[in-house]
Amino acid sequence: MADGPEAEVVGTGMADIGVDSLHTGHAMSSADQQVYVLLSTVLGIVAVLWFLDVVLCREWVKNDLREECSRPLIVRWCPFGSWGGYYGCCFKVLFIDFKGLVHTARCWTGGFRRGVIWMTDEAIGEKPPEDAP
Repeated sequence: MADGPEAEVVGTGMADIGVDSLHTGHAMSSADQQVYVLLSTVLGIVAVLWFLDVVLCREWVKNDLREECSRPLIVRWCPFGSWGGYYGCCFKVLFIDFKGLVHTARCWTGGFRRGVIWMTDEAIGEKPPEDAP
């Protein structure tokens, strides 16, 4: 057995140092939980609507290319594109025109209106034949 002040210390468990009071002090009430559930629901709805807006704008770009007798190959969304303004969706597009030339372009659409504004369009080559290895 130990002699001295250590021998007199009895019951140095977790309850003696006040850990139980720490757990009860941070418990959320049902009203707090309800606020967090409502906030996360609103943020989820906003995120889904924003995603659907980007998908709709992408379809507008593809439809605009088809109206010009072009075939879209790649339509990629550029979330940090500066050419579309604050409310616009910016895209980098790779497409084949009616003459068979492959083009790369930048465009934007959105801003509460339907229509595509093409910023740059550059022919980068001819379409390879379909049966080429």
